[in-house]
Amino acid sequence: MEARDPKGPQTAFDHAASLAKVRPITEEIARAASKLLATEGLHGHKYAIDAMLAATAHLEHSDVTVVTSDVDDLRRLCHPRIAVEPI
Repeated sequence: MEARDPKGPQTAFDHAASLAKVRPITEEIARAASKLLATEGLHGHKYAIDAMLAATAHLEHSDVTVVTSDVDDLRRLCHPRIAVEPI
């Protein structure tokens, strides 16, 4: 969503989105995200989505790459096995 440039074609965004795995946010993920935030001493809406994304990535059993415009926060919240790449 964050990467969607209104000047670019919708089809390009749709193609990129089709390559991503979409996972529902569950209570398990919400609780894990809360623990990640507490461990890092973070709180509030600024970090909530990042923490949910990191917690979701942690549940994957294969290689994971998170693509984001907020590299610093995601690298802080993600385990080292998770690649975090800038948009």
